[in-house]
Amino acid sequence: MNASPYEVARSLGIKIDYCLLGKKIVGVYADLNGYQIILNSMMDNDRQEDTVHALIQHHNSELRGVERVVYKDKMAFGFNLLNGVDQIHKTFLNVLPMFAMVKHDNG
Repeated sequence: MNASPYEVARSLGIKIDYCLLGKKIVGVYADLNGYQIILNSMMDNDRQEDTVHALIQHHNSELRGVERVVYKDKMAFGFNLLNGVDQIHKTFLNVLPMFAMVKHDNG
């Protein structure tokens, strides 16, 4: 009866959209406080689930929240799909603590 990570994400108000190529998910993107970040792309289902778990974990942490997760056919966080998906994925996970420390009170 356990909910999938995707269902949990949706219950938190995180919108998840996919770019499908045939029946294969080829892109999941996030907009974190205005930063466009590739969550994963052309990864197997287990890696995708792991990424959604990370998304949920940080949604519940000091990070202000993930407003939306959308596919965008453009560069994200200074990378595109040709720059190495695994490196982008690692970069995303490495910078999450940095986003958690960013203050948004100069508005």
